[in-house]
Amino acid sequence: MSAARLGRGACGIAVAAATSLAVATAAWGVEEPIRCVVVELFVDGAQAESQAALAAAERFAGSRRGVHLVVRQAGLDVPPEARGRQRLQQLAAHFQFDPARLPVAYCCNQAIGPERLLPQGGAATAAEGALAEALRLCVYVRTGCSRCAAAKQMLAGLLPRYPGMELVFIDIAGQPSSAAALAELARRYRTSAASVPAFHFCNQLTVGFDAANTAARLEQVLQKWTAACPAESGAAAARDDGAAAGVVQAAGSSEGARRPPF
Repeated sequence: MSAARLGRGACGIAVAAATSLAVATAAWGVEEPIRCVVVELFVDGAQAESQAALAAAERFAGSRRGVHLVVRQAGLDVPPEARGRQRLQQLAAHFQFDPARLPVAYCCNQAIGPERLLPQGGAATAAEGALAEALRLCVYVRTGCSRCAAAKQMLAGLLPRYPGMELVFIDIAGQPSSAAALAELARRYRTSAASVPAFHFCNQLTVGFDAANTAARLEQVLQKWTAACPAESGAAAARDDGAAAGVVQAAGSSEGARRPPF
């Protein structure tokens, strides 16, 4: 797979160096309907690696509210016209990877290949870590920054509707490595400046805070990569059912986004 095109670590630095907040709607007392992040997992039913990744993905989806797992059979024994195979071919063409190499996961505008799902010959817990990384919203802030404080307050009202996302704050004050990571993100996404607050998620970077518009811009992206959650009494993972509309659309108009054509 081409590492240049696949989604990389969401925060750009080790999460242990940041302040992590797993958003739980129960803790916030949210009454609005929540939306689930859709995770598509492409597997070869006869392949041991695919089965290991599937078991890990099911554990991940079962342990985090707000994640909907869709399993798509896409092995070479599946007819080329089947939906799973066609969907995988679309993703492979955009992200430039070999569709014959499974398993592959796709969520939040990021394709995750077997190198990250099952590195070094089959550590199944790696899949859970890779999915958690893809579902992070990393916010670069600076101590004493009034706009950063306002952004935190805004996120406290926004993120409970998307409990599948993990919110991570990274303070660049006195942290050269964090500041360097933000500068690298600005170069990668070709933004004009690396100021704070900066929001990195779903393979895009949004810089700055505007009380009138930032929440709407962030939610526009979140809406595109989530869907109405299925009934909690249903199956833990959907098997080859239709992808949510938000998953097959572009990621919105926020600057710095890498948007697939579907």
